[in-house]
Amino acid sequence: MSPDIQSPGNMEPINPKEPIGGHDEGAKSFGDYMEPNQEATSTDAGTKTAENVPSPMDIARGPTQPQAVPTMDSVNAQMANASSSLGDLQQQLNTKDLKLKPSAKYLLRNKLTEANAKIRDAASKSGVDVGPNIENIGRNNPVMKFLGLVTDGMKQLNAAQNHIAMLGKNGTSLRPAELLMVQAKLARAQQEIEYSSTILANSVSDIKMLFNTQI
Repeated sequence: MSPDIQSPGNMEPINPKEPIGGHDEGAKSFGDYMEPNQEATSTDAGTKTAENVPSPMDIARGPTQPQAVPTMDSVNAQMANASSSLGDLQQQLNTKDLKLKPSAKYLLRNKLTEANAKIRDAASKSGVDVGPNIENIGRNNPVMKFLGLVTDGMKQLNAAQNHIAMLGKNGTSLRPAELLMVQAKLARAQQEIEYSSTILANSVSDIKMLFNTQI
């Protein structure tokens, strides 16, 4: 046997309770690994918080309000609001020397036709005889056609409001399903009216800008 090699009997036994290389202060116990990662949890919370921050579009739209169950009064107020918006459109369409671009004519024709259809549906659901659809008004003059649609819509809304007022005086009311249908159609019509108003506002602004440049 080589003299440099110690026999097993001269070696000190290893104590299994003591860690090899000494105790590591930075080492984690098994229980530590079972604890949730605080850093990851904080990061996740920060991400969720950032996701919940409202966007500028959300702020512009305002808080979402739960849609209330419609009543005769609320539907009547909705009709009055739509009629007022149509009155504003009528004033815009009567702007002197109003010139509409082809794209604006196309959009207005679609939006106002859709709004008129929804208004007539709402008036019909409320019990009004709306009569035949408008087809030949202002065929060669887009502005006159748009005015015809707006005027007819105001007429239908006025007739519907009068009918609802008469029902109220008689102590009767539309059925809840009919009120919901009228409410939904008026809401859609209002969207189309507001879109049309934005298009016309831009066209009117272009005319004013042109006049100011010429002056």
